[in-house]
Amino acid sequence: MREITFVQTKIRIMKPLLILVISFLLTGCVIKLINQQWDFILAGNIVMCIMLCFTSIGHFAFTKGMQMMMPQFIPFKKELVYITGVVEVIAGLSLIFLQLRYAASIFLVIFFILLLPGKY
Repeated sequence: MREITFVQTKIRIMKPLLILVISFLLTGCVIKLINQQWDFILAGNIVMCIMLCFTSIGHFAFTKGMQMMMPQFIPFKKELVYITGVVEVIAGLSLIFLQLRYAASIFLVIFFILLLPGKY
């Protein structure tokens, strides 16, 4: 008799990605229940707001680690970490309001492009 064993593999999922996917699914379903139709744009904006608020927590909880990601030549690292955390919350909340959504989205694209060199 042959014995078949399966190797257990541990899949590591990034917490922000998991929150993003679950939030999008839940938000989409709630919007469908309320409006009787799918609104993926609104769901995406709400989820991006949740995501930005979630990731901004890292700016306040793990300030030292965020400072270590920044290049050496940048001054006032601690202050910049706090400022970018606050900016993420404000920009995320701006995505919820139709009047601010377009400006917030353009701002966030520029903001993320400017932050990219500090991440790598």
